Order: sequence, then structure tokens, then C-alpha cells
Amino acid sequence: MGLDKTTWLALDVEAPDLPQKCTAGINKFLGYLYANGYHNLMVYGSASWFKEGRINQAKLHKYAKLWVAAYGTPQPGINHVDIWQYTDRFKGMSLDASYDFKNLLKSNGKSATPIKPEYYTAKGLYEVKTDLIHAYNKLPLKGDKNKRYVRLAKGSRFYGVAIKDGDIYSLKTQVGF
Repeated sequence: MGLDKTTWLALDVEAPDLPQKCTAGINKFLGYLYANGYHNLMVYGSASWFKEGRINQAKLHKYAKLWVAAYGTPQPGINHVDIWQYTDRFKGMSLDASYDFKNLLKSNGKSATPIKPEYYTAKGLYEVKTDLIHAYNKLPLKGDKNKRYVRLAKGSRFYGVAIKDGDIYSLKTQVGF
């Protein structure tokens, strides 16, 4: 995906069809990422999975941070948690909210990764500068039937590959053009 090595990667461990004991598989995946230069790693899971032993906190790789979901409680209920997701209904909306105890994902209220205003050094990473752009299913970029429901707002970042379309270039992305 072209992610910078400083990117935080969270392994979301909550699918009900996962093995009853997940720790070995989690460690194998984390070890692969770590060996490939990604050192900002975290494991996300429900507090109940830790309490039931589906995820054995004591046996997880020590470099992995913990992001635990525990709703309706005054605290995460698990020791040594780095981030606590305390609701999925923030201010009555269908919106997750977490408390980052160690400010891993932010720095003084600003993005931990500085946003570069014009050009990203990561190959193929772009930022929307206008208020809104539409995504299209295919080239050429015209016709309402060709428009996708997907719209990218100002400040959205995405990866794309420039494709020549007549005299202009269009960006091919995972969501269309």
C-alpha cells in the first residue's frame, strides 16, 4: 500500500470465527510486520477477549501497543492499555471514541504525521485541495451514470496511479478514477 514505516498499524482482532486462542497467530503477523520495518504496531480487541484468554496479553510481543474496547465502564478493565475505545455512540451518533493514554496517535492535538501542503514524498499519495471531487467508475470522467457515490472532501488523502486519458491524466484509485 506504500505506507510509510512510521505509520501506526492496528491488527483488529474481533471476528467471531477466529480461533479460541489467537495469540500465536497475532504474534506471527506482528513479527512479519516488525521484520519488514513497521515498528508502530498495536493490537485492537475487546476487553472480554483479553479477560477470557482468547488474547493472552502476557504472551503478546512486547513492542505491540494495546487498544482495548470496553463500553459502559469507567475504565478499560485491562492493565497496561495504551488506548481505550470507550464507546461506539459518541454524542449519540454512530461514532467510535477512544482515549489515547500515551498520545500515541496524536501530538499536542495535531496529527502525529505532519501533513505536507503540496506534495507527498510517498510515491502516489495525493491530497484533495478543492472542496469536493467525485469518483468515477471508468474513463472518461463524464456522465452521471459513470459517477460513483464516493466523494472525496478537501483534505482527504489517497493513493493513485496517473493514467493518461487523451490530453490529460486521471488518477486511478481503489475507489475508481
